[in-house]
Amino acid sequence: MHIMNGKVWTMGVGIFILTACSDPVPPPAQGAFAYSATGSCNVAGAVSSAGVDTGTLCPPDNDSAFTVTSAREVDGENNAEFSCTVGSDGSFDIEGTVGGTTRLVAQGSAVDGSTINFVSLKETGSTLSSSDCVLTKVHDVAAGRIWASFSCAGMDDAEDSSASCPVTGCFVFENCSE
Repeated sequence: MHIMNGKVWTMGVGIFILTACSDPVPPPAQGAFAYSATGSCNVAGAVSSAGVDTGTLCPPDNDSAFTVTSAREVDGENNAEFSCTVGSDGSFDIEGTVGGTTRLVAQGSAVDGSTINFVSLKETGSTLSSSDCVLTKVHDVAAGRIWASFSCAGMDDAEDSSASCPVTGCFVFENCSE
């Protein structure tokens, strides 16, 4: 009986050590994005933001003291989905859906003035896209997170080639893969 109890005790200690040494579960990706038309826009229902006001997410020009006050949506909560990768070299590939309807997809390099690809699928059914958007200001970037402002001379409607909107906005994604 002593030997059997010793084996059970040894197995229990081994299982405890294995579970005590596992890595903690990383926090889920989270983010927010907002943009609005600047000037004439002939795309019906094209201007909106993903549950946030641009004033709480996008800093005024040259305001280094600005902090993001808008709430971040968390992947898997409130019908939000976020998938993002931000490398230590500043490369990023982000995708977010808020409320199941408003979606942002962007890829590029986090350098002021760099060109990014940008697509937004709106709750109205409009799909706006541009391959010549520019990061006007990278406010913060590190492995796993990015916060940047952007400008697009024209976001084109996929269903109506004559419809286009110039937009400005910003996005913040955190807890991303590296």
